[in-house]
Amino acid sequence: MIAKEGKDRQSAYRLTALGEQLRPMAHELIRWGRNFRAADDSAAGEGGKEAENAGAREDTQQSIPEWDMLAIEAAFVAERSAGVQAVLQLTLSDFTFHLVIRNQVCRAIVGAAVEPDATIISDSATLMAINADKTSVQSAEEKIRIKIQGDRAASNLLFELFE
Repeated sequence: MIAKEGKDRQSAYRLTALGEQLRPMAHELIRWGRNFRAADDSAAGEGGKEAENAGAREDTQQSIPEWDMLAIEAAFVAERSAGVQAVLQLTLSDFTFHLVIRNQVCRAIVGAAVEPDATIISDSATLMAINADKTSVQSAEEKIRIKIQGDRAASNLLFELFE
């Protein structure tokens, strides 16, 4: 289901046609799994021992940028994207990919875009915190947790078109 293309991490593998058939199922599993993350987040917001434990669990969770790429793709809300055409390049923890948004479809592609509308350099935790309204883009920029280049309105699509 994975075909080898090259030596570097950014282009070493791509899904075969058979592997691509799993993409919709992976999206559904990601969406289903959000139910459990939301439960952890709500416990972390309450007082007491349960909140401490939930916070500890969150601190030990590891992010894998290649999986985050698929999770971002799964978080796309097509209904919000009518008329939007954009290419957003993301670099998360030194892993670069881009999102192509066309005709109410979002596809995540490994590697740099030729001419992205905006480039966002950050880490998964920061993007999740912004998306969950736990911090703002401005605050993350001030703390140097996110760097945005290119069209600012296009970069905002990352937070407007995704859950």
